[in-house]
Amino acid sequence: MSHVLKFFLKYAIQYASKTQIVGFGFTPAAQELHGITITPSSSFKFLGLTIESNLGIDIHVSNVCKKIRTAAARIRTEGSFLSTNDRRTLYQAWVNGVICSNGGAYLPILNNSQTTDLQTACNQAIRAVAKLPRKSRDLSISEIRKQLNLPSIKQIAERKCLMLAWKSRSILSTLHTNDGPQTRARSNGNLPAPDQKGFRGKMISTATRSAWNRLPHDCKVEDNSAKVKQAIKSLTL
Repeated sequence: MSHVLKFFLKYAIQYASKTQIVGFGFTPAAQELHGITITPSSSFKFLGLTIESNLGIDIHVSNVCKKIRTAAARIRTEGSFLSTNDRRTLYQAWVNGVICSNGGAYLPILNNSQTTDLQTACNQAIRAVAKLPRKSRDLSISEIRKQLNLPSIKQIAERKCLMLAWKSRSILSTLHTNDGPQTRARSNGNLPAPDQKGFRGKMISTATRSAWNRLPHDCKVEDNSAKVKQAIKSLTL
């Protein structure tokens, strides 16, 4: 029994050294755990997502931008002897893969500044795919992106948000009520706009409920995910 207790005590101390405390809306005091002092921090990383005490995503967006720029450099060097289609495949894997890996946790709540930062980083990778100079004033990266058939950050975020709303249809559809006059919004299954003040405006559930009203009625009643994905993709082109 003593060996078992020593085993669990060893790993308890090890996990205690990796424990973090973050206060949401307040600053917690330092805590003692197995003789180890745990100092509160303003953010922590969970499953690749940096969660801040103010529920912001600035740090995570900054980290994603760094990964995208690294991917852009790799596309420019390692894809220099590949075709444009092959470099586009690298973009989808190394750039869009980074953006969408946990995109459902942050893309729906991007603000304009964060969207611009991500798109600017993606533009560097698009230049690498098209073998364009790193800087130029007479070229429209938006047009080149459309020619390569690559989605923008706004399009990816909207698709992710609409898809999350569809996946939550079993809950959101039950919130719809037919009480009162039958308006166009009611017939489309729309819900009253959610409260977006304070922390509620930084919640995925709030963004998902808002996206439900932007989802076409045909998608709201469709159970085939492939059809819904195609419809959302066509809707966000």
